[in-house]
Amino acid sequence: MRRSYYKELQDMKELADKGIILDLGCRDARDSISFNEAGWKNVIVDKDCVALSQAVVNLKKGCESHCEDLNKFLETDDRSFDIVIANYVLPFLPDYKKSLKRIYSKLKEGGIFIGCFFGDRDAWKDSSKLTFHNKEQALKDLSAYKILDFQEIEESRRLYSGELKDWHIFEFIVKKT
Repeated sequence: MRRSYYKELQDMKELADKGIILDLGCRDARDSISFNEAGWKNVIVDKDCVALSQAVVNLKKGCESHCEDLNKFLETDDRSFDIVIANYVLPFLPDYKKSLKRIYSKLKEGGIFIGCFFGDRDAWKDSSKLTFHNKEQALKDLSAYKILDFQEIEESRRLYSGELKDWHIFEFIVKKT
């Protein structure tokens, strides 16, 4: 079952009334729809323009879309954000450590970062083009933040293509302090 980050942050008492959210590699924007419905402004970025067009349809109001490379966007956009979502995208970035630093710099003080790392037992672990973590590495990469939620998950789940995949991921919600 897909997580409702909006509700989780409300329950944690970590959510402002309204703000601006950056959803990197948003696909259909499923992770940020509930924020949009609550009146947040969504800035969505994906290099897949077809997926991005579906996200724009899903986000009914306050949506700004960018069809471009995520690192390029992080380099050139000079705004700060209340929340950054980078779910299932960090492992695909060529220099994820540089991307993590850019995300940190884009967050306002007290801002929330939601994302995940692929674990070292993931079905794609033999790919040299992706980045994988063990639990210790994942926690080290998040050490600049206060950890609000950190979960290690191993499960079989379908990809967008419908193919079944064995996942090993570290999902996190962290706060810039």
